[in-house]
Formats: sequence, C-alpha cells, structure tokens
Amino acid sequence: MEVLYRVLRTSVGRKALVAASGLSFAAWCALHVLGNFATFAGPAALDGYAAWLRRGFGVPLWGMRIALATLIGVHAALGLSLWRRARAARADRYRQISRRESSFASRAVRWCGVGLGGFLVFHVLHVNFGLLLPGFVRGQVYENMARAFASGPMLAVYLLASLLVGVHLAHGFGAALSSLGWLAPSATTRRLGLVLAVPFVLGFAAAPLALGLGVLP
Repeated sequence: MEVLYRVLRTSVGRKALVAASGLSFAAWCALHVLGNFATFAGPAALDGYAAWLRRGFGVPLWGMRIALATLIGVHAALGLSLWRRARAARADRYRQISRRESSFASRAVRWCGVGLGGFLVFHVLHVNFGLLLPGFVRGQVYENMARAFASGPMLAVYLLASLLVGVHLAHGFGAALSSLGWLAPSATTRRLGLVLAVPFVLGFAAAPLALGLGVLP
C-alpha cells in the first residue's frame, strides 16, 4: 500500500496507472471486437458466444461487469485528477493556448470518455434487458441485434459509439506509449495511436452496419 501511495503522489506515477488501466480496457475491447465477428457466422454462433460469455470461465457475469466498471472508474478518476492538477499548475489560465501541438483526440478525450461511459450503461441495459428494443427476447442475441439495427437512429448511436472508442483510443495509445516510457511524445506517437485505434472503430462498426444495411439476414 505504501508503494501505491508513493506512486499516486506523483503525476508520473498517476500517468503510468492511467496508461496501464487504459491498455487493460483496450485489451477487453479487442476481445469484444473478436467476439462481435461471431455475428458473421450466423445466429447460432453469436448466441453461443453470448451464452459462453455469460458463463465467463465460472465467474458470474455481473462479477465481470463490476470488475470492468471498477477498472473504468479508476481510469477516469486518475485521468480527472491529472487534468485538475494540470489546470491548477497553469500560471496564466487566460492566455491563448496554441493547439498546433495537440491533436483533436487529445482535446476531445475527456468528453469522449464521458460519452462512452453513458453508452456502456445504455449498452448493458439494451442488450440484456431490452431497453428501447421492442420484441426483445432474452438469449436470442442475433435476432435482437437485427431488430435493433433495423432502426436508423439506433444504428447511428452504435456507430457514434464506435467513433468515440476510436478517438479515445487514438489519444490513449499514443499517451500510453509516452507515459510508460516506451516512446517520447511526438507526432509519430500520435500517428501510431491513430493507426492502432482504426481497427477498433472498424471492428465495432462492422456488425451493426452489416445488419443495418441488410448484408446479413
């Protein structure tokens, strides 16, 4: 505990913990993307994957959700503390700040995080309890998704969430490479973060688009 306390006292330590928790969440996103591709194998494959996920290696599903929520909460709390510390350390808050050295992702990362937090809550209620999903049948994940994405507004919500994931990860990957001491902050790390984030956007958007556009039955 004393070691953790010492780490949390420094901005460098907090940045490292933000990076570690963010990369852990990115790993979960990668597994989720791979699972989503079961949609392209048909209803039996996707429904079977969902049933396996609920078993969760013997861990109750809500246990996994609580662990994930805790991880996200720690990540958000540490990120917010770093932002507040940076604002408090700024001598002149009213001077004009150049944005040439910062990317869109770095400026939007906090609002993307807020949006993603809200979407995750909605997503759990939507796919597990049928919120805003007429005709919902528990366990029939493929059919539920097909009905959901037949709605243009619902498809738009999920595509927007995919973009939010991409923007957040684009900044997060680049920042993590620097925070963990692997690469110095530069335009190269920002570009690398963007490159790493693109597959997540495409992966999360693929199944909703295929179902919404009628590519899949």
